[in-house]
Amino acid sequence: MKRMAMVHRKAEELRATAREQHFEQSQKAIEQAQKVIMNQNNTIVSGHNSCGCFPSNNNHH
Repeated sequence: MKRMAMVHRKAEELRATAREQHFEQSQKAIEQAQKVIMNQNNTIVSGHNSCGCFPSNNNHH
């Protein structure tokens, strides 16, 4: 009985560790995706400004 209790306890500890690692990996993936999206948005906006498609405050003197 004690051995089974120890096995179940260890299994629960492993599951808890796995959940924590999964959460951390998910958070990192979300942060990386947000950075990619921000970089794409910045590239799109700066690309339009540099080609003159949209007026910017820098072009008006």
